[in-house]
Amino acid sequence: MYNYSDNVKELKNVLEDKADEIFEYGDSELREQFEKFFQFCQTHLSEECNSFNIQPALFYYTTFYSLNAIAAKVQNSYLIGVNMGTMSSLYYLLYAQNNIFYMSSYLYEAFNPISEALSDDMEYIMFQLSIIFIYYHELAHLIQMSDNSYIWKLENPTSVADDDFSVERHILELDADVNGSYNICLHLIQYFEKLPHLSQTNRNLEKLLALGTASVFSFFLIFYSDYEEMYYREHSHPHPMIRLSYVVDSFIKSAENNLPSGVDIDKGEVIRLGFGISEMLFENYPRRDIIHNFSAQFIKESSHIKEYVDELLAISKEMPSLVMNRLAKE
Repeated sequence: MYNYSDNVKELKNVLEDKADEIFEYGDSELREQFEKFFQFCQTHLSEECNSFNIQPALFYYTTFYSLNAIAAKVQNSYLIGVNMGTMSSLYYLLYAQNNIFYMSSYLYEAFNPISEALSDDMEYIMFQLSIIFIYYHELAHLIQMSDNSYIWKLENPTSVADDDFSVERHILELDADVNGSYNICLHLIQYFEKLPHLSQTNRNLEKLLALGTASVFSFFLIFYSDYEEMYYREHSHPHPMIRLSYVVDSFIKSAENNLPSGVDIDKGEVIRLGFGISEMLFENYPRRDIIHNFSAQFIKESSHIKEYVDELLAISKEMPSLVMNRLAKE
């Protein structure tokens, strides 16, 4: 067990002028969720990341309400900060206000046996997967900067002048997203292996992977609502549709490469069910048209998206600091 108060105390010395941005969740209604996620992240940072040059590493929450997170190297400390608003927004969207697994008879019949076997609500797993994705995304940024100088990395896309555009920055985001999708895939396979032996079927693994697809898809749809106009070689981050395209592709490939013995999946079914879950979830979202707009634009832009992703992947092979390249050597 780690003590968040100890992190706060240390961070106030490290962050100095940004110390007032540290969120202390003792009085929060979601303090149990804040504490659980803190324990997960700090334990992983301190005990599972020693092969990377990112120690000492500290996790904390910021006081900001926006859906955002940050990775930074400050005074030789490696930091991951998640906005308190990120936790709150995803908790309510994906768990507290998510009733689709009860309102839809199809989803209830499909997922209730898994929920009972795991003693966990599917809604809560969706929330967990979304925030775990964020953590592994930020962790990738720490690994990327482990041999570089101090830098802050905010996750909200920002506009940049044409002369300042960096394709390498887009690749850093691709690499971080891939790290996130790879790791939530491994977590879902661990869930699958907790099921009773007779329940470890192809279909049940497809359902769990679809849950992961829906969690990430829903996360990116929130970003998409602010960036519906398509762009490619612009801004600090790739367009949410581009990011989602390679995240889902990476997620499916990770699953196929890590399938338990004797188990197979229909990747088309995983994607169809995952997008279907998201569509039902966003029926009650203020922007109900967002799914339709996304689908229509994706069909229109799919060939250009593939070309751009292929371009990014080709350039990424020449960037040794990327997590995907560092792990490939191990």
